[in-house]
Amino acid sequence: MSAPAGASFAVVIEVTSKSSRLEDLGFKRALYEMLGVQEYVLFDPLGEYLQPRLRAFELVDGTFQPVAIPEGGDFARVELGCVLRPVGAALRV
Repeated sequence: MSAPAGASFAVVIEVTSKSSRLEDLGFKRALYEMLGVQEYVLFDPLGEYLQPRLRAFELVDGTFQPVAIPEGGDFARVELGCVLRPVGAALRV
């Protein structure tokens, strides 16, 4: 899978779990970096392994760098164009 010439992808949001964590933080993260995704957001609705449950990365010089999100805090970025807020096991947009 590759991006069309000149195309870029703004945001990927993954609902993740303990059983998918290796794929989400390994293969998928590397794939999204390669595709030029600007922001990669992971949400662990059950709090099985991510602390905090909402994590985000931004692409800097071709590599994802973590974005600081306070525990239980909101995530709002220009690329996303909205606010993400964990509420219980839900992710509100």
